[in-house]
Amino acid sequence: KQHIILIENYSPQCTNTEYILLARDIFLFSYYTAGINFGDMARLKQENIAGGRLYYTRHKTGKLLSYKLMPKALEIIQRYQNPTSEYLFPILNSSHKTELQKFNRIHKALAKTNKALKQIGEELKIPNKLTTYVARHSYATVLRRAGVATSIISSSLGHSSEKVTQIYLDSFENKQIDEAMQHLIKLGEVATFPLTFAIFAQIDSIYKYKLSGQYGRNGKYDSRSNQRNKVSRDY
Repeated sequence: KQHIILIENYSPQCTNTEYILLARDIFLFSYYTAGINFGDMARLKQENIAGGRLYYTRHKTGKLLSYKLMPKALEIIQRYQNPTSEYLFPILNSSHKTELQKFNRIHKALAKTNKALKQIGEELKIPNKLTTYVARHSYATVLRRAGVATSIISSSLGHSSEKVTQIYLDSFENKQIDEAMQHLIKLGEVATFPLTFAIFAQIDSIYKYKLSGQYGRNGKYDSRSNQRNKVSRDY
């Protein structure tokens, strides 16, 4: 949350600020609208807003999603209102008619946006590389740490199943474990046993879920079972 506040208060240090500010607002809009991804955001039109809510169909899964628009999200929308454009954000325009044209434009705009976000992160001295996807991660992480049920997080992210969300959330913990592992040996001294066991207990709890369904009752790896339980990465 501290990093979100830093990004909200960010003022560019360069002269060419237009796209830097757009990248900042895209990041914040995603955070305040349940982690909407860049492609879906680029396709948003005025017709996607009704009664103070955002309605849209997730392009990747075809799932209809709806959220109440937070005041800060509404401020960002108002900032980019353009009566000559049907889109909420200046990413797509009327010249992008076919799906291929839209895809190519979104792909190029995403690269440019992430480049700008990287610059923002460096100026703010945020330790992790800033991208549009970090906004989605941040949203999910804040909800998880607040004790929100996985089923609710899954629904808001537009995942195809709760199992996908569980693996998605576990991936955050994997990174935390990787960082915790650095403490096993610190300043040339072996870490204490309690810390070591605590770390591996955390690792075991995370991967026990991921490996469930991949082994038969005899304890041997079952490739057919694994194939049946394969989860599409529609994060």
